[in-house]
Amino acid sequence: MTVTSYTFGAHVAYLDHDARIGLVICPRPEHDVPDLDGGWTLHGSDYTATMRWLVQRGYVPLEDEDGLDLIDGCTADGRAAVPLSACQVDPDHELDIENEQRSWDGLADAAGLTERA
Repeated sequence: MTVTSYTFGAHVAYLDHDARIGLVICPRPEHDVPDLDGGWTLHGSDYTATMRWLVQRGYVPLEDEDGLDLIDGCTADGRAAVPLSACQVDPDHELDIENEQRSWDGLADAAGLTERA
């Protein structure tokens, strides 16, 4: 398992290309900068750009039962983690449960998660 990190303006993505899963670490909400015209916040714009970049590379955020991006834990300083999965499942590339869990654990370690949902 090899974890690759990509740093964006305010978000960091950790991807395991072999397992085709990942995590996006979001900045703390209180550090956001609102748009004075009532448009997107700085973090909102960066999150959208980050997800667009990830989708172009085959990753999408996992969603909860309401269709919202899932939050799967946080870092020691309170930054939320959004799990990612491959857009398309490759039946020749599926991991067994044990290897998939090992990949999630490696991503959590690389991203500095201290709590997982």
